[in-house]
Amino acid sequence: MKHKKVNTLRVFASLLFVHFCLFVLNAQTMDELSRSRGMLKTRGEVIIRFIRPATLSMDELTRNLSIDKRKGDTLTAYANEKQFNWFIARKIPFDVLTPRSVANSAKDHRKSTASSLDAYPAYSEYLQMMESFAADYPDRCVLQEFGTSVNGRKLLAVKISDNPAIHEAEPAFLYTSTIHGDEGTGYMLMLRLIDSLLNAYNTNEVIKELIDNTEIWINPIFNPDGFYFASESLSLNSTRYNANHADLNRNFPDALAGDHPDAMDWQPETVAMMNFMKQHPFVLAANLHDGAELVNYPWDNRSARHADDSWYVQLSRQFADTVHVYSPAGFFIDEDNGITNGSDWYVVYGGRQDYVNYFLHGREVTMELSHVKSVDPSEFPAFWNYYKKSLIGYMQQIHPGIHGTVTDAATGEPLKAMIEIPGHDRDSSQVFSSAETGEFYRLLPAGNYTFTITSSGYSSQNIEFSLTANETREMIITLLPAARELSCFPIPFTHTLTFLLPDDSANDLYLTFTDMAGRIIINVILPGVEGYASLTKLDGLARGVYMIKIRYGSLVDEMKVVK
Repeated sequence: MKHKKVNTLRVFASLLFVHFCLFVLNAQTMDELSRSRGMLKTRGEVIIRFIRPATLSMDELTRNLSIDKRKGDTLTAYANEKQFNWFIARKIPFDVLTPRSVANSAKDHRKSTASSLDAYPAYSEYLQMMESFAADYPDRCVLQEFGTSVNGRKLLAVKISDNPAIHEAEPAFLYTSTIHGDEGTGYMLMLRLIDSLLNAYNTNEVIKELIDNTEIWINPIFNPDGFYFASESLSLNSTRYNANHADLNRNFPDALAGDHPDAMDWQPETVAMMNFMKQHPFVLAANLHDGAELVNYPWDNRSARHADDSWYVQLSRQFADTVHVYSPAGFFIDEDNGITNGSDWYVVYGGRQDYVNYFLHGREVTMELSHVKSVDPSEFPAFWNYYKKSLIGYMQQIHPGIHGTVTDAATGEPLKAMIEIPGHDRDSSQVFSSAETGEFYRLLPAGNYTFTITSSGYSSQNIEFSLTANETREMIITLLPAARELSCFPIPFTHTLTFLLPDDSANDLYLTFTDMAGRIIINVILPGVEGYASLTKLDGLARGVYMIKIRYGSLVDEMKVVK
């Protein structure tokens, strides 16, 4: 009986402990829920950390949350109110994370002068800096406003080139940063890069050659509403999302998840960027982020590799390895020592990287610059030293490969054509020449290649060639109009007969109608015909069968027609 009493006490104690734990867990959950609701009310977004339950796939999570980090099954994600409601309905235990910008909101990062690069600029100072770049270096820099944010802030980019006011037959490059408003390290690196390129042009041969042969575009901040969420003069208390609580890097059309993978309308910033990139077809680009230290290469939305996967690995590895030379040990070593395939890390739908690669046939990677989002201004000089060689080296990779033009062999006019490597290209990895200029650029490593060039109405052409390492090959391709058979219509005809001719060069067209007895009924010359001609006023011609003898340039033919 004594032992039974002791066991009963132990069971009671165990049950009491379980109830206590449940009480504490429930209190913690309610506390986190309350904190979450408070952040959603004041910021429009909340940051949560949780362990992925076995019942939910990564695909389902990434379609309903904005995943920010993944370490095994531990995930960090952002959520707006709709996304958070979806999440709590799954009853997953979670922690709420305090944004770094909120935790450090007591700090004042206002600048003393608009020309200084030692702190995050106020919004008005940023505008002044961008205007000053163009005003101080008019022969090397122009400023373009390519749109406005939800709250009306300007979306700006500078073009740096030896002839910035005109389009030259040069490949276009794009750096853009801070698509997530709380990731500002790239913002400052881009302002420093603009300043460095413009200042070094006359003293640095590498920079001069790059600017002379490239159209360089830099958009330092793509989400100004998020970065300047709390104040136009303070960098802190920034948000990831834009003013409509949309993640702009989940808001682009997606080849697998459709035009609106986040179930939100395209935001003004998204539309502006899509139009900007169509206006200036970028051959090579990069989107700068914070939150990790690595280069993320395509694809983000699928496990299948890009057709140019080995080239992307080489490109990313070169960037990461250069960072390693100029940074402390242990820096920029996430995932595979500083590089990762996007979907291997975590799947993203609606990202800009995949949009550029799939829909625009360009080449773009995502660069994650710092574990700490929006690093402290005291670290700007160090981070610039870590990255400046890599940022410039990445731009230089726009040149190795083929720089070509496609034109009409007869007229010399530019043609839009598809340039494809048969057996290699897939998932929109082909490139296209410009309909306005005929230019195309195909970035390639050393190797032996075959191009197939096709354009509507023209005979396709195959070109075999070899490239050595880092070689830039100029290529002029002329296509002949596809051969056409001589034809005429309608048959039978009544009062008009139209002749479709084999080529579009201008020649006199000689037509001789004879009846079946061989008597000449009509003999006419149509001067300067190009491509087709119509013979009218045939109403008075008697019904019957006629033979027509045709001479057009070197073409001599005969055909039977019926009236």
